[in-house]
Amino acid sequence: MRAAIRRRGRFAVLLFLVLSLIGIVAVMLLPRTYSTASEVLIKRPDTQLQSTTYPQIDALLAWNRDTAMETYVALARQPVIAETVIRQLGLKATVKDLLDKTVVVTPLTNADILSIAVDWRDARGSAAIANAFARAFIARQRGLAASQASEAAGSLSVAMKKAQTDLANAERELTLFESRRGIADAGTQTTTILSAIADIQSKQRSAQAERAQADGQLASLNTQLAAMPQAINGSKVVSSSPVADQLEQQLAQQRLQLGLLRRQFTDRYPDVIATNKQIADLEAALASVPRTKTTSENVELNPLITALRTQAATLQAQAAGNSAQLTLLRSQEASLLERLRLFPADVTELSDLQRQAKGAEAIYEALRTNYSNAVVAQNMAVSDLSIVQDADPELATVRPPRLPALVAVLFVALLATLTVVALLDWYAAGSMSLSEAR
Repeated sequence: MRAAIRRRGRFAVLLFLVLSLIGIVAVMLLPRTYSTASEVLIKRPDTQLQSTTYPQIDALLAWNRDTAMETYVALARQPVIAETVIRQLGLKATVKDLLDKTVVVTPLTNADILSIAVDWRDARGSAAIANAFARAFIARQRGLAASQASEAAGSLSVAMKKAQTDLANAERELTLFESRRGIADAGTQTTTILSAIADIQSKQRSAQAERAQADGQLASLNTQLAAMPQAINGSKVVSSSPVADQLEQQLAQQRLQLGLLRRQFTDRYPDVIATNKQIADLEAALASVPRTKTTSENVELNPLITALRTQAATLQAQAAGNSAQLTLLRSQEASLLERLRLFPADVTELSDLQRQAKGAEAIYEALRTNYSNAVVAQNMAVSDLSIVQDADPELATVRPPRLPALVAVLFVALLATLTVVALLDWYAAGSMSLSEAR
């Protein structure tokens, strides 16, 4: 090898310089990717700090503390968030490319923090996309909370109007009865029984209100489950085709051999013609072979489906418990009403009207309180997410790094130069032996 380099020293130096220059230019012109990340803190609310007496309304004011980190990752990767970022920044990219190739959302280990990393062609663009994605994610989560509160407020508004009408009718009937019969007090003999009946009916109203609230939330969850995809694409592994790699290696060898033959012979020489034909055949075969292939594709169950089904099961159990409680309370009420038959008809009728008016008032007040809480939740739309670290273009990670790439280029150029010199020396030695044999 040393003797071959001495004989072709100038050629080797020139070839090394040419290959190095080509490699350096290619490295300098190669597109670079800049990676930055913004971090979003997930605040877990304390369920013991609920401010209202109705757990259903408290659920509208705070996100579920048991929500899995995978659920937040799935929420952050929703196409609507990517569409918002593309529209805000005027990006020339599709939603699929942005989610599959540009944005990576990962939870930090042992921390309630999501990292939103973005790979882009420049550092400022990467930081802008990461920060816009984090803000759009927070706005989307706040909008979901407000949407749930809005649905609850709408259903409660309809129920409250009906309860208000029932209350007005009950009070009017009670007033007419008292003025017509001249009775304002049911008497001390009925106080104990009526108090017990009122307590039972109060419990019934509370159970009915809780069951109605649970049924409304369950219907909303079922609507969301029906419109949500059951599975999502988890990951896809793409690798280069081994057939294409082999054809490219053979094509490079044939081109190198053609260059050597043309230095010795004309284009009409049989070996040159045969080599040209082999190159054409390899190029045609390479054009028909795909360059990459999909090694594996993983389809995962949508984590939102599991979370919503868990909430739906909890609400179903709550509704079933309320129904069982109502059955028991109605049985106790029927027993007490049987005892009331011993009292005069006027007293009984007055008591019924008073209970109806009181019950209608209690239902109306409960619905009004729930409606007020739902409106507050809708207007506040408090998010349990906050940005703790904005993406900084000064801290961007660059890929590929230029210094290792330049070192690799020089090494490859040196290796290629030594290979070419060795092949030329071998070919020259073979030609000399053939000439001497002739």
